[in-house]
Amino acid sequence: MNGIEQSRPFSANGPSRKGFAYLGPEALAGFGLINNPLYIYSFVTERICWANAGACVFWHAESTEELYDRVLTPNSPSTQTRLDTYRDTFRRGETRAENWTYYPKGQAVTVMARCTGVRLDGHDEAMLVELPPPSCGSPPLTELRALEAVRHTPLMISLFAQSGEALMRNPAAERFFRELPAPLPDNNDHFSAMFACPDDCERLRADVAASGHGFRTAVMMVPGGPTHTVKVSAVSDPATGKPALLVTQNDISQTVIALRQLAASEEALEAVLSLNALPAMVLAADDGRVLNANLALDNIVGRGVKFNEKAEDLFDDKGAFHRLLDTVQTGGGGGQHLRMKAVRGASHWVYVSVAPIAFERRHAILVFITDVNWLYQIADSLLQELGSQREVAEMQRRVLAVASHDLRTPLAIIDSVAQRLKRHASILTSDEIIFRATRILESVNRMVGLLENTLERINDEVPALVCQPTMGQLADTMWSIVHGFNERRPCPSITMRLPALPEFPFDKALIEQALGNILDNAIKYSRDEARIDITAEVTDEFVQLFIRDHGVGIPEVEWGVIFSENKRGSNVGGIEGKGLGLSIVRQILELHGGQVNVVPSDGEGTKIRIKLPRVH
Repeated sequence: MNGIEQSRPFSANGPSRKGFAYLGPEALAGFGLINNPLYIYSFVTERICWANAGACVFWHAESTEELYDRVLTPNSPSTQTRLDTYRDTFRRGETRAENWTYYPKGQAVTVMARCTGVRLDGHDEAMLVELPPPSCGSPPLTELRALEAVRHTPLMISLFAQSGEALMRNPAAERFFRELPAPLPDNNDHFSAMFACPDDCERLRADVAASGHGFRTAVMMVPGGPTHTVKVSAVSDPATGKPALLVTQNDISQTVIALRQLAASEEALEAVLSLNALPAMVLAADDGRVLNANLALDNIVGRGVKFNEKAEDLFDDKGAFHRLLDTVQTGGGGGQHLRMKAVRGASHWVYVSVAPIAFERRHAILVFITDVNWLYQIADSLLQELGSQREVAEMQRRVLAVASHDLRTPLAIIDSVAQRLKRHASILTSDEIIFRATRILESVNRMVGLLENTLERINDEVPALVCQPTMGQLADTMWSIVHGFNERRPCPSITMRLPALPEFPFDKALIEQALGNILDNAIKYSRDEARIDITAEVTDEFVQLFIRDHGVGIPEVEWGVIFSENKRGSNVGGIEGKGLGLSIVRQILELHGGQVNVVPSDGEGTKIRIKLPRVH
């Protein structure tokens, strides 16, 4: 579910009442001219009371009258909770924008809906729903199913900023938060406001800071003071990448009440054990051996729990289980999440509650087991989903950063050629104009190739460059690149002395990108007019290029790291740059099975060697 989007109330004809803006006939007539689907849902009648033509198409309605006759009563408690929350939001003059799954004529469609509180004649509280054009695609099925599972589960799931501000709540959590005393703290620390005892919140925050996770049983700050198990995990907000807290809550109030009642009556204890409603066992207080256990416990363990066996052997962490039993002596009982052993060596997450009782005229401990393995599975699934979203976002950020860096060179060439055409348009021959127009077309084609490659990598979620070598002549590629740089103003002095080079397989677009980045750096880091010398050597296994400039150079101690991402020479001063160019060069050469490095040279400047294998 998406976060709350707040804005000023929608303004239309007529006065505003209770945060619902009035829509008169003129406003509705204007909305009827809009192509995007728009409809108004009445909280009073639980039906659509107005729709434009786009909404009728979206709902597969034969007519507006047929659409208005459809009953849209919420078919689940979670949907009713969401609508109640929306109603409260509109009364405060806010809007909501979230993903909704609709079922027009039984067909599931998930879209981002923007909802605003409005009122019109006969409907004092209603909701204007704006939907995107039908061409907009839906999220992947796995994501849709995960969202629906989170919305319909009775488990309360929330995402908080580190400051405690609520970023996301599923309907079960929304229902809980509506019961909190109003108003919430001025600092928007909604997380702290949940707890009746501030110490519970502080300990959870301390555990998360120390290990990334926190578990606690706590009394909540709502009427009746229910007891919840609270699990907190340190995550990142997938929308901003900032640190956040993923919180899952489970109401165990009925278990706590049952424990208190059973502790007062051994007769009731025997009845509940026989009922098998909850897995339970009775332990001797002095040595922790089993005095009684019911069939429900046997089902979790996967075998019969024997009389007089050590209860500690049922748990992975014996020390934690003993510390829990100690609370019976010091504080009258307590509870904790533990892993319980099952058949074939498997483990199962359970919540273990203990309380002192008298059993067969001896001091004993009553142990209740609550199966919470499903809670951990949902929480782990959410953590994995958040992690994958962070990875995709980071991959897309890096791909776009590389693309924006590499587009600078062809854009600079286009700019230089266009400037020259403008200055000398009256004296250039047709051949010269064709020559420079060809330079522009080559640069445009290179930009189009870069953009297509970038879009493919983003759509396919492929973070790495893709190398597709074909047989080619490296000298032709070099001359093409140098001609492009010679169009710049001021024009760099580039000298090439190349021997006869053999044909061998390489990816022309990637090698142009790599060589362009090196030449671009050589020009950018030159003090005055850029002077660049390019030579080559051929061996049986490699073709080697040497690119020498006479600029500021790279300190020798930094030669080994300068090709890493976001690394720049310490002597570049205020020259602008992101530290991406040489790291892209290294990636491209590695894809070809080659190498790039800085080699010693006489005098100032930098000499870079590129080794490309003749057989890929």
